[in-house]
Amino acid sequence: MATSKKFDRLVEDVLSGRIDRRELMATAGAMGIAGPAALALRASPAGAQDASPTPRSGGTLTAIIVDDPNFLDILVSQLAQVRNIMESVYDTLTYLDASDPTFPIKGRLAKEWSYPEELIMEIKLQEGVTFHNGEDFTADDVKWTIEYVKDPATGSLNAAFLEPIETVEVVDPTTIRFHLNKPWAALPFNLSAIQIYSQSATADSIAEAPNGTGPFMWNEWVPGDHISLTKNPNYWIEGQPYLDEIVFRPIKEKATSLAVMQAGDADVFFTPELKDKETIENDASLRSVPSLMNDSGYILYLNNNRFPMNDQNIRLAAQYALDRETYFQAFLSGLGEKNTGMWTRTHWAYDQINDDDAFATDLDKARELTAAGYTDGKNADGDQLSINIVFPKGYPEFKQGSEMFQAAMAELGVDVQVEELELATWIDRIVNTDEYDMSWDYHFQRALDPAYTLSYAFFYPPGPQNIGRYEDPEMTDLIEKGGTTLDQDERKAFYDQFQQRWNEYGYGIIVGEFPLYHAVSQDVEGFYTNPLFFQDFRTVWLNR
Repeated sequence: MATSKKFDRLVEDVLSGRIDRRELMATAGAMGIAGPAALALRASPAGAQDASPTPRSGGTLTAIIVDDPNFLDILVSQLAQVRNIMESVYDTLTYLDASDPTFPIKGRLAKEWSYPEELIMEIKLQEGVTFHNGEDFTADDVKWTIEYVKDPATGSLNAAFLEPIETVEVVDPTTIRFHLNKPWAALPFNLSAIQIYSQSATADSIAEAPNGTGPFMWNEWVPGDHISLTKNPNYWIEGQPYLDEIVFRPIKEKATSLAVMQAGDADVFFTPELKDKETIENDASLRSVPSLMNDSGYILYLNNNRFPMNDQNIRLAAQYALDRETYFQAFLSGLGEKNTGMWTRTHWAYDQINDDDAFATDLDKARELTAAGYTDGKNADGDQLSINIVFPKGYPEFKQGSEMFQAAMAELGVDVQVEELELATWIDRIVNTDEYDMSWDYHFQRALDPAYTLSYAFFYPPGPQNIGRYEDPEMTDLIEKGGTTLDQDERKAFYDQFQQRWNEYGYGIIVGEFPLYHAVSQDVEGFYTNPLFFQDFRTVWLNR
């Protein structure tokens, strides 16, 4: 492994608390690297900078998103552009502090929380908070929101995060109690993904006139052109926000987005291509802002509900045919690395079975696995083994990875059909139909509490909301045990078992991890990349 990658992992060990700085200095010294200086650079979200000047209020910030939202209910939609926009309209009870490399969960609308009994979580709420329409925020709004998310008719995938909550009790206007059906270690994390709606919300108001307690108020949406939010003059956090307005512009092509940034016509560009990171950092008018922990990864959903991916041998053959290392080196400029585990390597739940030799590219092994039913891609009746792989437009690395996989499988005689789809079509295809075999996607939550990671319904937990459509009661049981057990060593044993069984059955493909980053203009201050795309603009200001 290259020295730079070894040092990156070493620094991650320090930032995550696995080793102290004395160990860093000793190990880095043995590698011939000045540890403390490098750590200082690595820990800064925007590289080496002078101390920030005093924030100033005013101005309009323009941010580029990849596309229009599919709709505005952030408690239902999981698209990154919905999260990036609507997080500014609403507040949550808790939040992930993206400015701290340890990624702590802190209170927002929740002033404090406690457990008076093992199965009761009590939350004291902020006082004097109002919604944008002037309504007072109370515990009744929290109760309404939690019950809205949990209602099956809502269709919220976030319901999985709230499954431990059995009932919600309003004690008084600023006190709420969650009566739990089990202890759940990740509940404070889970609540950071639940934006609080007003109890007066309706389907129409959520979709057309979002009303939150957040730092910015809904202004207008011109589909295909822009969405604008204006400053909430009555925001409950004194002095915030600093910006007068945020304008979100949808631009599908990343190259066009970068050109717009370089021309000075936008201030924030979400998720540029990894290959453009060096270009951005060499542009005096721009800078990259990476997430402080490597929380992001690439995955491939496998449709376990139909042939051929309901065949364990074919699923595992696909694992061995995918050249993960070439994927990162050839298509992502080496900015990322193979990691077949659910968590980043420095995470306490990471299992070493996912070290570098896990699912090493091996076409002979892949051929051996497909040979159980196929010879040179055909079965005994001469039928061709065919796999289709789909992905959304606007993500060139998905296309490149698909074509690389297609070429590898062709050596086994397997036909792979590659389909690039419009975003809405892609979502409908993999979520609402059974008409796909494999599909690329991003995946996050690799650095957070494992119970949070494994609650994310799309990929890991078995069940009807899992896009891979697999069922495995043992996996469900391991998720349950890991979340309800509070001792970390005992929890790790359950998560090790989960990782081992996942690798054995190959229900989905974990490709690896990459450094999530956004690009900003040099005069954007107070911006920290949120690894879950709940982008916080409360403390962002323009130094111009």
